[in-house]
Amino acid sequence: MSLLGMNRKRILWLGLLGVMLLFLIHVNATIYESRPTTSSDPQGMVINDSYAYDSSSTTYAFINASISGNFSMYSFDVGSHSNSEDIKRIDLYLDIETYNFSASSWAILYSEDAGNTWNILRDYSSDNLSRQIISFNDIQELTDNDWTWNEISGDLWIRISINGNGNGSIKLYEVWINVTVDDNPPIVNLESPISNYNTTSSMVSFYYNVSDELSGIENCSLLINGIVNATNTSIVEGATLNFTVSLGEGEYNWSVECYDNSSVYNRGVSEQRVIRIDQSPPSIDLLSPLNDSVWNISNDVNFSFKPSDITAISNCSLYINGSLAEFSSNVLNNQENLFTVYLENGFYEWWINCTDIMGFENESQHYYLTVDVDLSPIVKLVVAPSNISLLAASNVSITCNATVTDPDGLGEINNVRAVLYHYSSNINDPDTGELHYTNNSCIMISSNGIDANYSCGFSITYYARPGTWTCNVTATDIYNVNGSNTTTTTINELYAASVEPLFIDYGILNPGYNSSSDEIVIVYNRGNTEIDVALTGYAFFMGDGLAMNCTRGNISIGYEHYSMVPGLAYSSMTPLTTSLIQLDDFNLAPRTDSSDSYKYLYWKLGMPKGVKGNCSGYVRISIVPS
Repeated sequence: MSLLGMNRKRILWLGLLGVMLLFLIHVNATIYESRPTTSSDPQGMVINDSYAYDSSSTTYAFINASISGNFSMYSFDVGSHSNSEDIKRIDLYLDIETYNFSASSWAILYSEDAGNTWNILRDYSSDNLSRQIISFNDIQELTDNDWTWNEISGDLWIRISINGNGNGSIKLYEVWINVTVDDNPPIVNLESPISNYNTTSSMVSFYYNVSDELSGIENCSLLINGIVNATNTSIVEGATLNFTVSLGEGEYNWSVECYDNSSVYNRGVSEQRVIRIDQSPPSIDLLSPLNDSVWNISNDVNFSFKPSDITAISNCSLYINGSLAEFSSNVLNNQENLFTVYLENGFYEWWINCTDIMGFENESQHYYLTVDVDLSPIVKLVVAPSNISLLAASNVSITCNATVTDPDGLGEINNVRAVLYHYSSNINDPDTGELHYTNNSCIMISSNGIDANYSCGFSITYYARPGTWTCNVTATDIYNVNGSNTTTTTINELYAASVEPLFIDYGILNPGYNSSSDEIVIVYNRGNTEIDVALTGYAFFMGDGLAMNCTRGNISIGYEHYSMVPGLAYSSMTPLTTSLIQLDDFNLAPRTDSSDSYKYLYWKLGMPKGVKGNCSGYVRISIVPS
């Protein structure tokens, strides 16, 4: 049986009122490490191989005690370099092991001419043979002169010579050489004067020391502003040395450079330091106020000046009409400095006196000044309501009251204006209903001839942002000079909303069927704070478990469904419950100046079998903080 009925739902809406590795690298020289080269190693023997080369049999084998003679070793490529550069040291390292060896003697030989001539590097007796590392330094001492790259042609040859016969063996594990050249400059250290040293004497002694690990020192020079001033060729390394020179007044950069006596004359330069020779007082330029000028800005007069000196300024003083007015020991050299003094309207003579850190003192020229200031109005007091409660979907009127005076007389007051603004905005921002209000013409309500009382009114919207607000009142005189004062107030939170429509009409439904389209309810934010909604429903009274009461029978609460998404199937929507359920993601923001703030709720109803006639009930929409 079909059932036709009108199903209407009344909506109740309730408004609630109101968180490192540090690396230190000191390079003394360049070390060229050389392993045996393959050009003199026809058998392809590699380093750490346990063989030596037998020149008589051209094979690699143990050095046998039954064999005497010369056993060729390896040649070493000591690198390609400038022929004029000295080799300061060649170090040879051999790692040899002997076993039951007994020969009359053996020796290490070296050749600088590819094996044409051999020289004894070291002689050894058989008594000293055992597993050992043989290290030999300063080969050049055997040749009566320093080697150069040209003299050894880039290669050094090494061989072992054995005299006599015996038993046992010599086993070579490793051989290599290091070649050291001097390509590092001397180290120059400055001793005195310290950097930024100040003196009045024209005769200055510059002290330094110099050292070089591999070479001697050829000469050292004093550099003044990057130019050689004096040179010394008698240098004792590590000792304190000096240049004593005469300089005129001024500031100088100084350093010391030294050359070593290697073939390439390495150059070392010290740090650079500053010295100042000061023999005169500072100069003083008066910047403002200009001579014979009129000061009408305020009675606080700014006296600006610039002292200039080779050394720093110790102190400066301001004199007005012959008396000390201000003193400062914190004065910037070669920069603008300022003294600020309160002066009544009148005529004044002023000058500056400065002393530098060397004790030289100077006085500036004298300037004359007229002070003629229009005194600004004074806003003595500003009063506003301590708390402001807004009206839902409406405006509320408030006033800031101010007491104003002017030392030049109330007749010079031209205008009084007020600005009311939220703490998140600025006084000069444009007006908005949310954050900023301006009253450009406050009304004088009373006067006693000395003080005047003004009233500054504002009409505040319901969506004005809650929190601390500042009321600034500014009075301006006929010379466009102004004075101001402020007070603060608080705008309270307002939770409010409206709902449209106030009825949900589901139309005619057949038993066992549900709504085919959404019924829409619009919720408007009529306050100044973000809100959520909480939903429930009933037919007779809260908690009765019903959505509607019908002519015959009732519809249970779960048959009425809602959603914040349009067009959902009835089964995908959320059923109402007897409990008040908050929609946490509703998040309806307050209105802005540009647009109203609202959101939709979508509804569908299911019609159970066994009921007929007209049905009615209630949906309760409560407004809660978001």
